Amino acid sequence: MYARSNAAGIWGTPSASPLTMGVIVTVAVFYFLELARVPVEAWLAFNPLTFPATFWTPLTWFLVPDGGNPLSFLFSLGWFYLFAGSVERAYGTRDFGTILLTLSVTMALLAWGGFAAFHTGGFLLGLTAIMGPLMIAWAMINKGETLTFFFLPIPAAVFGVIGVAMTWYGGGGGLGGLYLLPVCAAMYWYVTRGRYSPDYDYRNRNPRLRFDEPDMPTGFSGRRTGIEGRRTERNLDDSPTPRPFNILHWWRERQEKKRLEEIFRRSGFTDEDDR
Repeated sequence: MYARSNAAGIWGTPSASPLTMGVIVTVAVFYFLELARVPVEAWLAFNPLTFPATFWTPLTWFLVPDGGNPLSFLFSLGWFYLFAGSVERAYGTRDFGTILLTLSVTMALLAWGGFAAFHTGGFLLGLTAIMGPLMIAWAMINKGETLTFFFLPIPAAVFGVIGVAMTWYGGGGGLGGLYLLPVCAAMYWYVTRGRYSPDYDYRNRNPRLRFDEPDMPTGFSGRRTGIEGRRTERNLDDSPTPRPFNILHWWRERQEKKRLEEIFRRSGFTDEDDR
């Protein structure tokens, strides 16, 4: 049903996205518990009428199985694995976990605030609502990808639009679904302007010097993404004396170094010096 030039790259392996697989297994277990008449929805779904007494539900509502027949339930798990797993492999398990929990809590609080203001919507459960922002993240990370859905090629940007619609629908539709749309805008900003975007630089006060490759076409302007004619940016520090120690700067560089080491470790390549 889904295809691209490198199918393994889009689907990955379960071991490469452990948190995504953990969510899928948990939701599947809760699905069978609901079949056994265990009140999972009453315990874990976010209900604005019982919050904040049920204070744990902003962290658990997306683990409640979506309603519907078993086939639609399996489709929801497959879509979650496709998009959430890809985002987890892109950012790493720890950062993906932070994103997932932040989305869960933020969407619950927005739904609660919207219900308090307009007395509509506010009830959250299932993977549909939280999958919307993750689809937006996937679309921004994989701008050049095209998925084939039942022989119909769909560009990544279309899945971003579908993600917005799923967020709105997961919030109950109507005015209730509109409460959650700021999360979509925040996710778009995070991927395109946040920590892992190509333009991110927490030393923005430093001058930026651009070097054009020798094969840059004459009259070229703007940024290119291909290997040929690619523009390289370097940061220069023209201060005459070393900058004072900045613990925030040091922590960010340390985290970035660890992230790159983790990406290299997961790539399967080895360092010649380690042999």
